Amino acid sequence: METFFTVLAGVLVFVIGQIIVQVWLNPLQQLKNAIVDVSEVLTKHEGTIISLAIAPLEARKTVSQDMAIMAARLSGRRELIPFYAKARLLYTLPSQTNIQEAIGSLNAISNYVVGSHKNAGIIASYCNQEVRHALGLYVVVQI
Repeated sequence: METFFTVLAGVLVFVIGQIIVQVWLNPLQQLKNAIVDVSEVLTKHEGTIISLAIAPLEARKTVSQDMAIMAARLSGRRELIPFYAKARLLYTLPSQTNIQEAIGSLNAISNYVVGSHKNAGIIASYCNQEVRHALGLYVVVQI
C-alpha cells in the first residue's frame, strides 16, 4: 500500500508540474519571444520607417503588414498568461500598460506607413521609439 501512495504522489507531482509549465511558463516564454520578434522587425524595417517619404510603396506595405502581425502577436501572447501582473515581476516583463502602448504604437506604424499623412515618417519614427521604450528595447549605437 505504501508503494501505491508513493507512485500516486509521484504522478501527482508530475501532472501538477506539467500543468504549471503548460499554463504559465510556456506562455511567459512565448511573450518574451514575441518581444524579441518585435525588436527584430523594428530593427529590420527601421530604414524604411525613417526614410518613409522615399521608400517604395511595396516596402511600405511590407512594413505595414509586419507591424500589424507583431501587434496581434504581442496582444495574443499577453492574453494567454494568467495572473500577468504577478508573473511579469518574475520574468522582468513590461507592465500591461506598456504592452498596450506598444501594441497601439505598432498599429499606428502599420497605418501611417501606407497612409498619405504629410508627417507620416516623423510620426512612424516616433511610434518606433515609443514601442522600444514601452517594451524596454534599446539599441546601442557605437561610433
